[in-house]
Amino acid sequence: MQRLSVVTLLCVIAVTIIACAVGNRLLVHHLVGHDAALAADLARLALTRSLPPSAFDPSAPTDPADYARAVDEIVAAADVVRVILYDRQARVLWSDNASLVGRRFTADTELLRALNGNLQAHILRPSKAEQEALRTFARVEEIYIPVRYVKDGPVVGALEIYRYPAAFFRVLDRGCALVWLLGGSGGLVLYTALFAVVRFRVVDVGSPKLGAARDAARAARSEAALRRMNDTLEAETKRIAHEVHDEAGQLIVAAKLALAGVAREMVPEARESFRQVSGVLDDIAGQLRRLSHELRPAILDDLGLVPALEFLAQGVSNRTALDVRVEASADGRLPSMVETALYRIVQEAVTNVVKHARAMTVTIRVEQGPRRVRCSIEDDGLGFDVPTALSKSEPRGMGLLGIRNRVEALGGTFQIIAAAADGTRLLVSIPLS
Repeated sequence: MQRLSVVTLLCVIAVTIIACAVGNRLLVHHLVGHDAALAADLARLALTRSLPPSAFDPSAPTDPADYARAVDEIVAAADVVRVILYDRQARVLWSDNASLVGRRFTADTELLRALNGNLQAHILRPSKAEQEALRTFARVEEIYIPVRYVKDGPVVGALEIYRYPAAFFRVLDRGCALVWLLGGSGGLVLYTALFAVVRFRVVDVGSPKLGAARDAARAARSEAALRRMNDTLEAETKRIAHEVHDEAGQLIVAAKLALAGVAREMVPEARESFRQVSGVLDDIAGQLRRLSHELRPAILDDLGLVPALEFLAQGVSNRTALDVRVEASADGRLPSMVETALYRIVQEAVTNVVKHARAMTVTIRVEQGPRRVRCSIEDDGLGFDVPTALSKSEPRGMGLLGIRNRVEALGGTFQIIAAAADGTRLLVSIPLS
């Protein structure tokens, strides 16, 4: 039994590490790509405003002072600590290291991709001899930017910039920490479940009474572990939501201020591009606010479950064609764990309706009794086969399993009533004690 437990633990650890590493890599790639795209737009605007296209033509010599002025504008625009400018033949036109000027780097695959029109970005930890000037930074963001003077026009050169966006790195680190936290928690739950199954099969339970007592104790421990995991994840989700709202919001405000400063120096006819970029930043800010609210709405902590559900319903109705209604008879605040669980259950259920049900209306009802609180989510869309959904690893099934786990962690009950043409009704009952 002990040997089997050790083998199971090692397997779970290996699977957890691999899953977390893959998730971490995908998160970094996604966030760095978005940040690099914004920085590239700012740097490209500063460069093309300062240098004419002829500056990238080897047959038309350009004063190095002109390159230096353009680089100064780029450095001021986007947390840039180093800049290298290339022509169409991968030849260095300007660098703070004078020994590089005139050299060609035709073996640099990322540079060649940029010259073919593809933005390249990654996190770099300076260690090479030619990166000595960057060693004061533990890491930098290296971006290769194709230079165009007309949208979708020919690439005339490339811009290599090294950035140290401290605020972005803080958000990135916390996101990666959340991936490892979620993965570790999932591994713990997986190991607990596997160990419980194996122990149940091999341990002699003795008398029926002893077996029932062990089952009850095991169920109590599992529920307690699930509650602790849910509490930990909710606390971390709340912290990440605040970081997304505050840190990322500050980045966008700084970018808009930088754009405004550049736009004031432009002729009126050229300001339309800046207004478009500013509009994109406003859209990003709105999406970040929505993401922050969905991660952990402040209204749930401040006002309670019913106002939070009404806020959720209004947001879903505004973004989709669904008519989402909330009917509640709950008096006052419920226990924090119960409010959080019910909010997450309703949020997941409504998400399933939006994705799968093709419904027109969703009705959320909350009824508080003396000892229990009951919640139902009912839609008029397409039903589904409940046993099939709960037994398969499909998107709808994963969401329903998550709902069931939350309910069972609080000692509640969970029921789904669905028919092919009569919509779906999800019923949840949770004790208040």
